[in-house]
Amino acid sequence: MTYSVSDIELIDKIKNGAEKERESSLKEIENRHNGIFYKMVKIYAPKNSSDREDIVNDRLYIFYTSALKFDPTRSTKFSSFLANETRWVCQNLNNKINRHPTESEDCLKNVAAKEDSSCNSDKESLLYLARKIIDENLDNRTSKIFKYRYFEKDKINPWRCVAKKIGLSIQGCIRIHNKALEKITKSLEKYDYSK
Repeated sequence: MTYSVSDIELIDKIKNGAEKERESSLKEIENRHNGIFYKMVKIYAPKNSSDREDIVNDRLYIFYTSALKFDPTRSTKFSSFLANETRWVCQNLNNKINRHPTESEDCLKNVAAKEDSSCNSDKESLLYLARKIIDENLDNRTSKIFKYRYFEKDKINPWRCVAKKIGLSIQGCIRIHNKALEKITKSLEKYDYSK
């Protein structure tokens, strides 16, 4: 499909044009790229959630912020940039929804932060076992993620600090952490406590 005005020209009008010009340019960008937006929402937004509907309702804002952030000097099409921005919004929402920690993660957090006085010696021995599993069975990068997240200070470090120390994205650190946490939980379930 050939357009009389390019995406870059429309984005320039969104950034620098008069109010009416900005509105019409934004509407045109939305009409051109609605398909990729909905495709990304379908793939990455939380399923069976009112939050998915919120993302769809905020689509004009997502188009607008994407246009403002878009850098035409990079060799990227706006449609690709919009797809990544939409995916990022959806994944952030997924992370907020999935922040309800598992029981194992709660124990790791509480003992590591020394916040919970109910973490008795049984839980402390569980933490010892978890640390042993981390050190013996997981790769060096995963061990570092757990170390920096839970065991470096008397508090739980934020994901952005962990990601910076590891040299990965926040999303990458969370993904590695959650996979390892499943492995640790399974190992703890199989452990014979009578030894």
